[in-house]
Amino acid sequence: MKKIRNILSIILSVILLLNLSITALASESENAEGEILLTEDLVLDLATNYAAVFTDKELVPCNPTRIYDLNDQAIGYIVELYYQDELYGYLVFDNNVEGLLAEISLDTGGNTLEESMLEKIQLIHSQ
Repeated sequence: MKKIRNILSIILSVILLLNLSITALASESENAEGEILLTEDLVLDLATNYAAVFTDKELVPCNPTRIYDLNDQAIGYIVELYYQDELYGYLVFDNNVEGLLAEISLDTGGNTLEESMLEKIQLIHSQ
């Protein structure tokens, strides 16, 4: 049964990645023709779908935080993932990335993006 679920998860992830090659905007202004407005609700739905593909745990997406480029243009969201009320990881959605999913981090000691970046910086400076 678990093998079937894993195979279906892989197939679903491929379908999701192929179907998500859309242009999206993170701002809440009017969207241009042919572009999809990337909203908090849409990002939470995407996070739920991606979490189901990458793990069999019932992860709950929370706290979508808008991210900006150097020109202060909204380009995506960071969404935290919780498992049994504990931070389990995060997803980064960026409309500059094909398929929108720019980064995923899932683990039992799930760090926020800021904590992960601090750890990487400390690791670089310790070398």
